[in-house]
Amino acid sequence: MLTDADKLIGHIAAYIRQVRLCDEAVKIGLIGGIVVDPNFRSRGYSKRLLQEAHDIFIEANLPFSVLVAYEPERYRTAGYQLMNNEMRFLEDGEWRQLVYRGGMVAELSERKWPNGLLHLRGPVV
Repeated sequence: MLTDADKLIGHIAAYIRQVRLCDEAVKIGLIGGIVVDPNFRSRGYSKRLLQEAHDIFIEANLPFSVLVAYEPERYRTAGYQLMNNEMRFLEDGEWRQLVYRGGMVAELSERKWPNGLLHLRGPVV
């Protein structure tokens, strides 16, 4: 959470999840719920929240951070790139599999992101 004079101005949800990436079990970071008060936007707060989440992920030795963006261009400066992986996830109690437009990944280590099935083993955040 991000505050200014005891006022909540920003929030990010950061999760660590064991997924299947191609044919390998991998722990990755998942990002969701990035919100900044409209009166405090365009000041770099979203990027700051993302960096704090990345720091936690790097400390946990996670190679990647994944998010789904409505406006992908906003996340490029934080190191995210569009991915074309099919994603398998749980939605309303049913498994779905598709290329999620707006799916993005940031590489947090030397490891390169592969192009293969990303099985989230649960819902998208």
